[in-house]
Amino acid sequence: MNQSQFDRWTQVREKGKDNFVWMSGVAAWGFCTGLLYAVVTQLRNHAWNAEALASMNFVRHLAFSLMFFGLTGFVFGRIVWNLSEKKWKEAKENGMEG
Repeated sequence: MNQSQFDRWTQVREKGKDNFVWMSGVAAWGFCTGLLYAVVTQLRNHAWNAEALASMNFVRHLAFSLMFFGLTGFVFGRIVWNLSEKKWKEAKENGMEG
């Protein structure tokens, strides 16, 4: 971890683990990925016809995708938090300061 990464993580960790997991993991990664996945797969499965996005089938597919990727985003956020905290603590023990 270089000084810039150390300083950035110091700022992120001040907001807390829950904030990081929900904002970075669930909202930023999970929901964005779920939305993109649902739209692309729906369009691909319907010959790239945009009218397919107005169907109830798409709404169900979107809801499932948001739940699935939101849950995986939660797990992803916790893993990234734990790995980043470990690196930050090691850097701090090795004399890096913010």
